[in-house]
Amino acid sequence: MKKNISILLFFNLFHLLQAQNLTLQDAIQQGLEHSFTLKTQTLQVQIANAENAKIRAGNQPQVTASGDVRYNAILQKSVIPIGAFGLPNTPSDAVQTVAFGVPFNATISLEATKKLYDAQQGINRKINDNKVESQKNNLEQSKNDLKFAISSAYYNVLYQQEKVKLAQQTLDRAKVNLDNGNIRLTNGKALANDINRLALDVSNAELSLRKTQQDNALAWSELKYRMQIPEETNLVLAETLPLLLKNNTNLDATINNTSIKSEQIALTDNQLQVQKNLKQNAFSVSAYGNFSLLALNEKISPFSYVGVKVSKPLYDGKLAKLTAEDFTIKQQINQINLEKIQSDLNFELKTARKKVEQAQLDLLESEKNTILARQIYQTDQLRFEQGALLQNDLKSSELSLQTAENNYLIAIYNILLASLEVKKVTGNW
Repeated sequence: MKKNISILLFFNLFHLLQAQNLTLQDAIQQGLEHSFTLKTQTLQVQIANAENAKIRAGNQPQVTASGDVRYNAILQKSVIPIGAFGLPNTPSDAVQTVAFGVPFNATISLEATKKLYDAQQGINRKINDNKVESQKNNLEQSKNDLKFAISSAYYNVLYQQEKVKLAQQTLDRAKVNLDNGNIRLTNGKALANDINRLALDVSNAELSLRKTQQDNALAWSELKYRMQIPEETNLVLAETLPLLLKNNTNLDATINNTSIKSEQIALTDNQLQVQKNLKQNAFSVSAYGNFSLLALNEKISPFSYVGVKVSKPLYDGKLAKLTAEDFTIKQQINQINLEKIQSDLNFELKTARKKVEQAQLDLLESEKNTILARQIYQTDQLRFEQGALLQNDLKSSELSLQTAENNYLIAIYNILLASLEVKKVTGNW
């Protein structure tokens, strides 16, 4: 038996040595690195950044080469009024059917165009810069959401582990009471029914321990899922709830929430869209040039030309103006949304800070209660062992101790969760 216990202890020690020590910041960092969502959104930022290069490329000279080789099996014919030319011996109304062209002709051309002025050019760049900011803001929002989820899961694992410890302590106390009860039964100071009650307490404590162990396993599964690491990865949390509570900071930060920035970006986009649509009917200037080689049968003739083209829409049925008015109304919606978001966040921040304050008061009270409950239980347990206290009175002391310990644990957990809500609202991690 001793040999088996030694082997089990050695195995557990080896298992712990192989486990990865994990702090909250380590968990968050690994989650950020492994997140599929963040990887996708990082690529979205790259795509948006690349769009500016496309806009710049569109403003560079566009050069096109083309070639055309043609065999005219039947030449196109046309009627020419040759009488109008005043030819000798030719009536004034005379006409002549003539075939134009040659059987074989080929053309090789090189054509270049370049925009010299486009009223929407600068606005398009600003619109895309704003789109890049939107993608970056979405990425930041996803990071904050993931930090919140991982932190919550990390706290839950610590909370469930503490509940397992309390459940184990409850079971140990129940076993001690059962052993003492058996001794009293042997000495004739207890009834069989008293022993049954103590045995029932042990059974209930074992059931509670199994339940908390199951909850702990589920909490671990969620944490590993949030971190996007294999379920079989062996981890040991390097921190405790009291330690995290001691290091809990950034609760007085001002609101810097990505939802506000998202609405501000939408407002800027609508402002730019108004400018873009109002310039829909502005003129544009382009330069173009062409150099070609024309082969008519065996005779090759070069020709070329250059030019400047100015174009301006004259009437579009007021479409651009009406579209701009739509975006102006959208700006008003953005302003209303900004006020609503700010109001909602102020309320959420106020509520979260109130939760922190209330949980801190609960912590102070539950800490005093836990110390007192332990003292009472230790005294009552000694009196019970001496036969000076009834079993029901000892049970009442034990329940008071369990309640105090649970309240103390819940108070710490609630402070950390409420602090997470504060960080989520303020956007300061």
